[in-house]
Amino acid sequence: VNREAHLRSATRTHYEAVPFFCGGDKRVQNCRSRSFRFFPEEALDGLRVLDIGASYGEVALALRDRGAEPVCVDLTYRAAAYARKFNRINAIQADALRLPFADSCFDITIAVGVLHHTADHLVGLKEMARVTRPGGRALIFLYSAFTPYHGLYRLSHPLRRVTSVSSVSRIPPWVLGLVRPPTEFVVGQRLNAEQIKSLVADQFWTPHATFHTKRAIVRDAQNLGLRLCLTRPSYCYGRWFLFRRDSTVSRGTPASDECGDVDSCR
Repeated sequence: VNREAHLRSATRTHYEAVPFFCGGDKRVQNCRSRSFRFFPEEALDGLRVLDIGASYGEVALALRDRGAEPVCVDLTYRAAAYARKFNRINAIQADALRLPFADSCFDITIAVGVLHHTADHLVGLKEMARVTRPGGRALIFLYSAFTPYHGLYRLSHPLRRVTSVSSVSRIPPWVLGLVRPPTEFVVGQRLNAEQIKSLVADQFWTPHATFHTKRAIVRDAQNLGLRLCLTRPSYCYGRWFLFRRDSTVSRGTPASDECGDVDSCR
């Protein structure tokens, strides 16, 4: 418990200081386009979506454009407040390992680049399964083991021991120039210096990151009643997983019947 509390505090402090980059309208457009890979139906009208670790809510905005009814949770108060004020998204501060929702609350749950920053990704996966209705879907992105980024993150451990995340503000322009092309390729848009610094902080100064194999994640998910629908690698550092919650699971009822008003969870 002490380790979990320490990591939660360190991670919250990190992302309060340097939030994940805000990509604006371009990122929302990219997320909307990419969402069809996992949710190919023409419209998501009325589907209740939970975006875990949502940051500013740009993924949720993309799905709202397709008719979904998104709710965002983020570990930081800063991101949740921004999502509410500027993106007009229903967002609350909450821990991915202790979601403040009833069983079977949502038709779709999403955790993009989140669970590998928690003290126990399996607890986070269990929480996703719990709040996803039987027959609903869970979309997850996790760092992959034995990738180039896995090696780079391990090599950067001494950097995290002797410097703080504030050091990212002192990255020289020539270094930003080197990392700009691969970073822009991965995110799919042009970035300014502050956006690049935010992404570098996320990749190399984040307090905690775990790396996973496809086999282990699929096995763990199956044990929680999540059946693999689709998986695909992402460049040289991670993998997407789309699961469907076993419809034979008896607990809970469809999201529209049980969840009620999620505003009550604030």
